[in-house]
Amino acid sequence: MVMVEPGQSAEITVAVTGHPEPVIEWYKNKQMLIPGDKYLTRNVGQAFTLSIANASREDGGKYELTAQNSAGTVATFVDVNVVEPAAGSKSNLPHITKAPVSVQSRAGQRAVLTCVFEGVPMPTAVWFHGGERLTEDMEEVDIRSTETTSELTIHQLTEKTAGEYLITVRNAYGEDLAKAMVMIEVLIRLMVETAVLCRFRFIVASVVQRIIGSNIIIGNNSIIASETSGSALIESC
Repeated sequence: MVMVEPGQSAEITVAVTGHPEPVIEWYKNKQMLIPGDKYLTRNVGQAFTLSIANASREDGGKYELTAQNSAGTVATFVDVNVVEPAAGSKSNLPHITKAPVSVQSRAGQRAVLTCVFEGVPMPTAVWFHGGERLTEDMEEVDIRSTETTSELTIHQLTEKTAGEYLITVRNAYGEDLAKAMVMIEVLIRLMVETAVLCRFRFIVASVVQRIIGSNIIIGNNSIIASETSGSALIESC
């Protein structure tokens, strides 16, 4: 259940996976919701969120997310309760004040992502990688959370553990989320060097063509000048 005070915004987030990629639709009391000033939909990876602006008592009720692809249709339901705050009480939506920063490191090294947040009641932090929820009992990672922070440690960076990471922080009044990339340094360097080499070969081919007025064919390991006239042809890099 999601609880929200009148005038505040409420958020419902659901993690959805499927292949082929499913079509997502939101409903309230069996009526399809159309994005606009009142409702806003978004997704980050496999996390799909419905935001309800300026909540009123009429916004309370049962909300439904449906996911449909060629394999079939599934649905999940979430109740939204619009409540007046008790006298003297304090509550606010979860808010990420410092998002995790993308990092790059060598294969086999450790990587750490840290998120700082606030919210009353205390939000719960959950990490995802590749659409999979990460838990403290997994061997590849270590998760340490406090009332306002959550730290994810990746013990050994590999192709499997590299990629996009998502964190959600949630309490009864809503949810906030952020994402960061964890990259292997050697792969980044290889991509840059490959791009530079391709550019260098193209420049050399252009210069040689101007000198001899011939076609230039760039192969995997050589640059060949042909007898016929015409423009340069890049077969591959």
